Amino acid sequence: MREDFIYIVRNDEFVINGNRAFCKIHPQEELFHRQFDIENQDKAFQLYREEYDIISPDEIKKLRDKYNLNQREFSQLLGFGEITISRYERGSLPTLAQNQIIKDSTDPNTMLKLLEKNSEKISETKSNELKIILENLLQENKYEERIISTIRDIFHHDPDIYSGNKSFDFNKFSNMVWFFSKKDRPYLTKLNKLMFYADYYFFKKYSESISGGKYIRDYYGPVPEKFQTLYDNVKDIEIVENEHGSYINPISDKSEKEIFNDQELEILNFVYKKFKNMYANEIKDFSHEEKCWIEISNKSLIPYSYAEDLDMNRNII
Repeated sequence: MREDFIYIVRNDEFVINGNRAFCKIHPQEELFHRQFDIENQDKAFQLYREEYDIISPDEIKKLRDKYNLNQREFSQLLGFGEITISRYERGSLPTLAQNQIIKDSTDPNTMLKLLEKNSEKISETKSNELKIILENLLQENKYEERIISTIRDIFHHDPDIYSGNKSFDFNKFSNMVWFFSKKDRPYLTKLNKLMFYADYYFFKKYSESISGGKYIRDYYGPVPEKFQTLYDNVKDIEIVENEHGSYINPISDKSEKEIFNDQELEILNFVYKKFKNMYANEIKDFSHEEKCWIEISNKSLIPYSYAEDLDMNRNII
């Protein structure tokens, strides 16, 4: 039978909804059911991972692939037993201490220190190969940091009504673009409106924007200020041209929950679901009915005070 019940993981109680098998003769006597047990454990383990920010098996495998290491090599470089990573990739829960070591190793600088400490545990050929991979990743990181620094200097501003009471956060802005690229692969005309509604709906509900971005009134509706410059420097997406125009495509995969808090995800998902079936021209026409587009002169900044006039329940006719 399916029901809600308490499942204990490492002395913590989690309420899950799962199937359980009971004896027909003695209804209070629970029976072992292999498939039910596996499914229930997976649900409880997932809740435990969310509660303690535990890295997932898929994330471990992707990290290992990034460094081109097999399970044994990665495990030994981290200072674990030979089969530890194998167990974690099959679904076992890391200890909190080992979880932190694995998560710290996502930083190439940390991984380089681990390599220097434990290089004798892997072959010389693999050690040299990993060193080259890490050096290339560090160079890429330095380039990305320079880009972010340049963008920050160009778009730096003190929090005000035109930025949603927040300083511009390029990382947050970039991740919003990546979020919509992953969900919808929108054309730029639509993406501009998705970004606008996400920031302004968030302001309407929480009195600040998500990204701190400024938006202007343009011919095709509200758009982020200097959006082309911003989009060109988002590392997690590519801009693809076809006969209909330019659209964005995600080129990386990551965890939304590690990027956005619950309130931000609430609004981002709301915006995606609200507009997911609209074409670019439809969302453009939808935005032209907003008070801010009607009252603000072309190419002028849109104060976030206009967020109060947005009807989050309004649908396209």
